[in-house]
Amino acid sequence: MDTYSPRSTEEIIARIKEIQSRKDDLFGVRSYRLLFALPEEDMIQHWKICFSEKPEDYKREKPLEQISSYIEFAYSKAGDGRGLSASRSLEHFTELLWLLGDDFTDKYEEFVDAKENEYSPYGWPLLYRIDRWFNLNTPPICTAIESDGGQCYCSAGDPDKRSVCATEGCPCIICDHCTNDGIRYCEGCSK
Repeated sequence: MDTYSPRSTEEIIARIKEIQSRKDDLFGVRSYRLLFALPEEDMIQHWKICFSEKPEDYKREKPLEQISSYIEFAYSKAGDGRGLSASRSLEHFTELLWLLGDDFTDKYEEFVDAKENEYSPYGWPLLYRIDRWFNLNTPPICTAIESDGGQCYCSAGDPDKRSVCATEGCPCIICDHCTNDGIRYCEGCSK
């Protein structure tokens, strides 16, 4: 998936204006992603749509590179149970997928629909989906999220292949990647 037909400058500017008019970009993340996808001269001309101060250190971002470089950070926010940060990460990916253009419309629409139903816990299933779509092979980032009943989520594990901790009476759920000598124990029981 190294090739795609990116959105035009006109499409990006129209989308920024649409997002700003709806006022549904709480943290400015979506507008930021779009603004930094513009050629520098267009960014300079349109930054006031999004921000009260001109962004410093402008560097035009390429969506595929940004998806690849941002995934580990997003996993870390999900793993730390950082709700607002995890939500912002998904907003970044929403716009990055949109920027990839018509070749990725199906992925963009699937992602937007899934955000409504598959957010819990902290967007982990959506990050896993992006990781697999783009063959990112993110290094294993494992965590047990206590607020989600001690379930293990791992960037290397399949969320559909989880099992109960091998310690009798422990309710924790472990992903298919996190094992201890072939026997599955949760983070708390393996110590």
